[in-house]
Amino acid sequence: VDGVDAVRREVRYQIKRGVDSIKVVGLSGGVATANQDVQAEQFTQEEVTAAVYEAHKAGRTVFGHAIGIQGIMNGIRAGIDCIDHGIFLTEEACDLMLEKGIYYVPTLGPMHYYTERGKAEPWRIERAQVTRQPHKDSFRLALDKGLTFAMGSDCGFASRFPNGENALELELMVGHGMVSMDAIVAATSNAARLLRLDGLVGAISEGKLADLIVVDGNPLDDITAIQHKLKLVMKEGRIYRDTMH
Repeated sequence: VDGVDAVRREVRYQIKRGVDSIKVVGLSGGVATANQDVQAEQFTQEEVTAAVYEAHKAGRTVFGHAIGIQGIMNGIRAGIDCIDHGIFLTEEACDLMLEKGIYYVPTLGPMHYYTERGKAEPWRIERAQVTRQPHKDSFRLALDKGLTFAMGSDCGFASRFPNGENALELELMVGHGMVSMDAIVAATSNAARLLRLDGLVGAISEGKLADLIVVDGNPLDDITAIQHKLKLVMKEGRIYRDTMH
């Protein structure tokens, strides 16, 4: 959509369809999209502000695909709920995110699949290589600044990061300097709060759904246990996988 009025109409239309959230794709260009400058601002500040306003007044969350700094800042200034990717964060951006309570969802998995596993076309891998170090630097900056992280994996779609392997994101976050417990919190209670589902999931407590896993080992010592040593899966109190015995 183009223009403030068109953005407003589209958000209202999606809300009438019953969506849980709105994602602005994109605040900036994408690594996985050919012939797009990842630093290029796509939606204007006014367009993003209209999207956020319409979604928030209907009680919906707003997420933003944002790689380049201008797109990141447009989302932050509009009061978006989280910045996804955030490959070119700055201190100013982090300070404003802290001030406004905006979450950071780094999505390290797609870049890992491009640059470490080569699971993409050569042009896509080449684009990812250019943004690899800035992404690591932004992750460290966000850690140092004390941003609130939520885990998101960008599984599926164009990212080549397969559905079902999203727990790899925890390993990558820890590998980039995050404490294991903080990675687990990012994937559970923080993610639940961001999605406004914390009344149902995100922690083990009375009244919440019994969505649980059991692993062989302590993930605080070895975060990969969540991927490779899964023993039991329970969803809403029903066991779907059990290799405990």
